[in-house]
Amino acid sequence: MDDLLSKDYARKVTHQDPGPLGTHWYLPHHPVFSPQKPGKVRVVFDCSAKYCNTSLNDQLLQGPDLTNSLVGVLSRFREHNVALMSDVEAMFHQVCVRPSDCDALRFLWWPDGNLDNQPEEYQMRVHLFEGASSPSCANFALKRTAEDNEEDYDPPTIETVKRNFYVDDCLKSVKSEDNAIRLARELRELLARGGFKLTKWLSNSKKVLESLPEISTSCPSKEP
Repeated sequence: MDDLLSKDYARKVTHQDPGPLGTHWYLPHHPVFSPQKPGKVRVVFDCSAKYCNTSLNDQLLQGPDLTNSLVGVLSRFREHNVALMSDVEAMFHQVCVRPSDCDALRFLWWPDGNLDNQPEEYQMRVHLFEGASSPSCANFALKRTAEDNEEDYDPPTIETVKRNFYVDDCLKSVKSEDNAIRLARELRELLARGGFKLTKWLSNSKKVLESLPEISTSCPSKEP
């Protein structure tokens, strides 16, 4: 929770004005632990939790399916010899929710995690992993970033964002290591313009890995 607040993904509610929605919706939440990531906790908000026979997801429009076909992404990934993989860090959390809609994303939490205190009201400012509309909104924002900046970057870079992402995962192959190095650099710069950060880079080329910032790779030793 401290991480959500420090990154401004969530904020404390300072008013009780019902706002344009005319209502407040409170989301239950729980921690999720992974054996593969000891010590790391993910907070999950239950957007499907029902109250009076409805839930937040029941009230959300899912939006168009903008997710690329997994078969298509994997098939294109196998076209060339030099492979690149990366993912967008906390992709849904990089896409803001309209301020007037944040009253539907309220939750209760104890200040400083102290259960002896009375819980206080907070609200999320970004899209949630369990929200029915989140995949469509996040995919739209990612692809719109490419469209808005297509004059400043090589066509293969723009095409990669549009066709080689499966939600937050990028899978791309190119003909040469030099092409891969240039593509990786342009992808990082391009997506940063939209507030997206590419991380956990992998490649079957040591030369490509050595060209990347070590903090953004999945293998600090930079072995292919």
